[in-house]
Amino acid sequence: MKVSLNRVLAALLGCFALACEDSFSPKVPIEPHPVLYCVVTVDPRFDRGSIEATLTRVYDVVGLDPATRTGNPAITGAAVTLAVGPRTYTLAEQIVTGWLPGGDTTSVLCYRHLAVMSWPGDTITITARTPSNEVLTAKTITPLPSPVDPTPRFPHGVTTLVSEFTYGTAWIFDWQDDVDEEHLFFPSLTLRGEKSTDAGVIPVGNAIPIRLVDNDGTSLPVYPSYGGRKVLAFDFAAIDWAMRQISDGDPEKGRYRMVSVTFSLTEFDFNLSRYYASVNGALDQFSVRLDETVYSNVRGGFGVLGSSTTTTRSFEIDKDYARSFGYR
Repeated sequence: MKVSLNRVLAALLGCFALACEDSFSPKVPIEPHPVLYCVVTVDPRFDRGSIEATLTRVYDVVGLDPATRTGNPAITGAAVTLAVGPRTYTLAEQIVTGWLPGGDTTSVLCYRHLAVMSWPGDTITITARTPSNEVLTAKTITPLPSPVDPTPRFPHGVTTLVSEFTYGTAWIFDWQDDVDEEHLFFPSLTLRGEKSTDAGVIPVGNAIPIRLVDNDGTSLPVYPSYGGRKVLAFDFAAIDWAMRQISDGDPEKGRYRMVSVTFSLTEFDFNLSRYYASVNGALDQFSVRLDETVYSNVRGGFGVLGSSTTTTRSFEIDKDYARSFGYR
């Protein structure tokens, strides 16, 4: 049987017209589920610190602009406890004021304790009971410090005035752990010193890039980013660049004294790594996952309980290396 093309087109247009009569909305029905967020930061140099947790609800707005929200989604009057190993802490409800990027202030209701003792390897559990008797729970384990092994090992302090045939052309940091889970690492290398001024001595510092790239004759620094790798190399040329930048434009180099170079490594646990990856794309900064929802490890609602551990090592700067830039 032959059907004319005009009839087929007419039928398709009719179907399209009927489909257009149905209302379309990019939003889905939203239930006011509770949301709990808490991140425990562990620094092996200190045995206690402040812990904050936020407890809110999923909310909807009229239209599509989140800025049109009215009211406060924070949940007040909840009972929030944090168990760290054998120790249990009750978090008190407080209003905390913080700074926004534009310089404005904002006030956030949170649940807080100012002296929580936490160590690497602790098992942490948080429990929140809302006034409507909803119970949210989550558990995590704080990462153990990762031993940092730098190469080369400078016997008289950090310097690039070495033979590349013996020492190479980069300062390489290697860290290892026994965890098979996905963990994110945030490394950084910072130059620290001081400057003598008429008003006294002031600290100076500069982040050290991992390498320099040429952009039309101009050297641009490339700084380390997060990732799952456990090794990072800082080119000697990038270290020299950071040393020069400390006093860039100041002819009085003798006012500066370079003291040390500090390597800092922050490690996220599995839960915090998965959450960070789900809201930032993936476990590396170059990939985007379109099919992944925001990670949650909270039972009874949404959110995350995560933890991080920071390891730092400081290295003295070779005196002859500092003098080569005119510094003390």
